[in-house]
Amino acid sequence: MDKYLEALAKGLDGREGEMFDVMYLATDPSVQGRGYGGALLNEITAEADKMNKSTWLQCSNYLNAHFYISHGFETVSEYMLGDDNPKWIALDHKPVLIQIVSHISALIVVLQLTMTSRRWSVIRQGIQRNNQSRQNTPV
Repeated sequence: MDKYLEALAKGLDGREGEMFDVMYLATDPSVQGRGYGGALLNEITAEADKMNKSTWLQCSNYLNAHFYISHGFETVSEYMLGDDNPKWIALDHKPVLIQIVSHISALIVVLQLTMTSRRWSVIRQGIQRNNQSRQNTPV
C-alpha cells in the first residue's frame, strides 16, 4: 500500500468516500488575509454539516495547516512526498510533508458527546452499584 493510502486509512478509517473532500482551495496572494478563503471554507463545512458529513483535505504547506486548524480542522495523519523518489531527489526537490486534516460535522460531535455522556452515566451507575455491594458485603 502506498504512503497516501496508508495515511488515509490511518487518519480517516476508510470514511473518505462518505466525507466532503476539498480538492483545491486557494486565494490569490494579492487578496490573502481578507477572509475570503475562510468564508469559503466555512460555507463548505456548513454544507457538510447540513448533510451530517465531515470534511477532509490534504495540506502541503505547514503554514496553511494553521489556517485550517483555526477553522476547526485537525491533523489526523501525515506522510512525506518525494523522500523515496530518486527522480524527485535528482531534480533537487526537497521532500514535502503532506498533512491530512479533517473537520468533523457538528452533528457528529454532538452525537459523540451524547454517547460519551451516556457511557459516563452507565459507568457512574456501575461504580455506584459496585460501591453499594461492597458496603453490604460482610468482611
